Amino acid sequence: MADVRGYTNVASYSPENPAPRRRAGHAHPDSDKTGFPPPQAVVRSPADGYTLLLVTTTNAINATFSNNLDFNLIHDVVPVGGLILVPNLMVVNPSVPAMTVPEFIAYAKANLGKMNVASTGNGTVPHMSGALFNTMAGVDIVHVQYRGAPQALTDLPAGQVQVYFASTTVSIEHIRTGKLRVLAVTTTKRSESLQDIPTLADFLPGYESSLWFGVGAPKNTPDSARAR
Repeated sequence: MADVRGYTNVASYSPENPAPRRRAGHAHPDSDKTGFPPPQAVVRSPADGYTLLLVTTTNAINATFSNNLDFNLIHDVVPVGGLILVPNLMVVNPSVPAMTVPEFIAYAKANLGKMNVASTGNGTVPHMSGALFNTMAGVDIVHVQYRGAPQALTDLPAGQVQVYFASTTVSIEHIRTGKLRVLAVTTTKRSESLQDIPTLADFLPGYESSLWFGVGAPKNTPDSARAR
């Protein structure tokens, strides 16, 4: 049986990503008997294919921004396969006078420093999605962090913030009821549930941001073991 370790042991279902087939194994979402957090435990495990890491977007973000990691995610963990890819949606308060991404960019440039973008905290996917948009679009939308999506999705329709890069699962009902307007999806391909919504990459070539889950193994794990 494979020993699967990770920060998250439950992933949301979305229309684009049916639930992956389950395989036999043990899940240890916190830490093992050595006291190491999951990534370190995997890095220090034998490369025999019996210890795997549930990798998420958070791992990749931490690897980029944290100076306190005693391992290198890119070099110490090898990919086994992808599980789920969840698009984010660029949603705005309906009072924002923009029906398209180019119109939104033009409005943001005319109001530099006066608009706010919500996130669920520093270093989260919504935060990184907004920061990437700021850089690629050449705008200055102020980051406002919330403790969670429910708070952000309360203040966005109320006009406290103007834009939010929210996951499809938490924002779709607000879009359907007209509380929010969606301008684009953040993945390189359109969402199967929102086929008429363009991608941000249509207007900002190279833009891509999403929430994803995958499986990794210690470096030097044989290809034969990773293919099992």
